[in-house]
Amino acid sequence: MALTVGYRDHSYFCRVFKKYLGVTPKTYQEQLLSQNMDDQQALKQAKLYAVANLDTLPPQEADSWSRSRQPG
Repeated sequence: MALTVGYRDHSYFCRVFKKYLGVTPKTYQEQLLSQNMDDQQALKQAKLYAVANLDTLPPQEADSWSRSRQPG
């Protein structure tokens, strides 16, 4: 990843990345993947409710689904 954004030294890239984002690139990536998995699960749940013709989602799932559908 360091080479992709123009850093030749991976160690230096990691230090700069952590300085600005507060976490290492690996931790950031793990958090991002975890968040995406949670969003995917909420979307699956919303689709199941839609297929079952239920009028409303339970509050927790409805909040997660609406957050994942908002434009970024």
